[in-house]
Amino acid sequence: MLEPYLLSPMDDPTPTCPQKTVEESRLNKSFYTTETLDITRRHPFIDYVMGVQLPLVWKGLNIDRYDKTTDPDEHTDIYTTHMSLYTSNNVVLCRVLPTSLKEGVLS
Repeated sequence: MLEPYLLSPMDDPTPTCPQKTVEESRLNKSFYTTETLDITRRHPFIDYVMGVQLPLVWKGLNIDRYDKTTDPDEHTDIYTTHMSLYTSNNVVLCRVLPTSLKEGVLS
């Protein structure tokens, strides 16, 4: 575990919403219908992932979005290289990944 003084404010993994149990988090998956849960989710993430703040210097990625026509490993390498300029927080990497996808890959 890193000492607190080694973490920058951009790498703060503290969510802005309350953390839920694994069972409660399962209810947040996008494959549940609104009839089943009586809610609408537009993302596949648990509340913890959506509650983590993006880095203060976040401006979005300037990379081609992945659409299955190129090498997925190459896209992953480009994505992680660009994201490493902002953060090393895996939760932020997860939350931002959909912005690098398009068309059928996104859904």
